Amino acid sequence: MTDTDRLAALARTEIECSPVSSEPMPGWMRGITAIIKTFERPTCVARLIASIRRFYPELAILVCDDSREPLYPDENEPVPGVRWLTLPYEAGHTLGAGRNYLVDRATSEYVFLCDDDHEFTTGTRLQAMWEFLEASDYDLVGGSQGDEDYGTAIFERRGNRMIQRFHAHRGLIAPDVVACDRVSNTFLARTAGLRQVRWQPQVYAHEHADFFIRASTVGLRIAQMGRTWVGHDRGCEPGHGLLGTILGTLLPHRDGRYRLKRMGGEEGQSERQAKAEAERLYRTLVLDQHGVVAIDDEFDRARRRDLERLIGRPTDPAD
Repeated sequence: MTDTDRLAALARTEIECSPVSSEPMPGWMRGITAIIKTFERPTCVARLIASIRRFYPELAILVCDDSREPLYPDENEPVPGVRWLTLPYEAGHTLGAGRNYLVDRATSEYVFLCDDDHEFTTGTRLQAMWEFLEASDYDLVGGSQGDEDYGTAIFERRGNRMIQRFHAHRGLIAPDVVACDRVSNTFLARTAGLRQVRWQPQVYAHEHADFFIRASTVGLRIAQMGRTWVGHDRGCEPGHGLLGTILGTLLPHRDGRYRLKRMGGEEGQSERQAKAEAERLYRTLVLDQHGVVAIDDEFDRARRRDLERLIGRPTDPAD
């Protein structure tokens, strides 16, 4: 058995041993599907699924897997409530293409977006997010990706540049919730709203800022909720770091090959070439479309402190 086969077998075991509840599904949970795009990271996605089933064993989960050898065949249901969807390995590996596919296949009113290196925690307050959307006319509410900082930002145009003003917001709209233009890659959203915006499949880099600029442009109402977070471990797959870079040319789940494909690179192409092409597409499909020469990040420690005083830190207990 190869190293890749061994990791895949361990990942399948973790998924298939994840909790299955015999309790009736709570009414609020019936309207939500967790969606996960994964590529060549079986250990990560297995850990995420196991964590979702630990805290919300009835929650429906849709996975889009476009790895060279997906963990399961297309339309497989390894455990009740977890549905595996695949896309051809040869078709490309953008987050955008996979997320669009997941949103199109979801039948619930809401979807909860997860990256495959996330992990649910005691602070992943999914019901609180649902209650906020149900009681408001907002389309999307974010938590924190990691336990230290929010991805809250508003966009401000300054001449020919777009500024992401991190930790800025547009005011308190509910206890521990502020209005904003951007949140991190963990959020609950109305499925219809995401179908209105969608991700650009050809954008291999900086797709997050582009998505939220376009979401704001079409009028989606976005909010940041405090005191709610998912774990985020970029090194969840074995071989992370220098070792992964070296072995990535040999083992498809390792970082070197993962990073190349993540940028849209093809086999035999250098990482530099892939990055240059990704940047070209970013300029053409994102910057030119928004009429700017750059999207710049602006951070301010005082703004961060003010935001945390208003909505709490991610790991603060909910009132």
